[in-house]
Amino acid sequence: MNREHGYTLIETLLTMVVVVILGASGLYGWQSWQRQQRLWQTACQVRDYLVLLRDDANWHNRDRVLSVGQSAEGWCLSASGAMADCRRRDAFTLQPLWPEVSLSAMTPGLGFYGLRNTAWAGHIRLQSAAGGWNIIVSHWGASACVAVRRRHRVCKTARLFPAGNADRDGHQLRAAARQRAFSSGAAVGRASPDPAAVAGK
Repeated sequence: MNREHGYTLIETLLTMVVVVILGASGLYGWQSWQRQQRLWQTACQVRDYLVLLRDDANWHNRDRVLSVGQSAEGWCLSASGAMADCRRRDAFTLQPLWPEVSLSAMTPGLGFYGLRNTAWAGHIRLQSAAGGWNIIVSHWGASACVAVRRRHRVCKTARLFPAGNADRDGHQLRAAARQRAFSSGAAVGRASPDPAAVAGK
């Protein structure tokens, strides 16, 4: 008696289900990785933009104060005037690489002042579906990026360039700097006094 060898219908269906599950999980992982990379690239873009503003303010002995603008394409950062114009295309107007990354918060008055080679301390927060990043600026114009983990509310530092003195908004940076012991040997100083605390004394 001849017998035919092959797969049953149930075996074929199970194989197809396994393939679909593996493909879906791989696609989800790939999309998640892409979102994380886009958020990281935008954080690096903002970091480089802040370095440009700091160097320009120091070199030309002038102020560069940040302002946020909105357009049909999304948000932008500008240091060319009191009001940000996202239609401008110059070195001092930043357009984000990825519109899916939003600017959720920025310290008012954040900027760099060339007269005394200082900065108004604060931070810029970028958000997307992948999480968030804080770009922290210290009183002396040094900056660093801090990843914000939403589940545990823990900030984990990924140093992009050496940080200088931390400020009252940079407590995350100070703690991370002590833990990581920057190989550059940059000293992390005490926080600048909180004006509200000083006024209350």
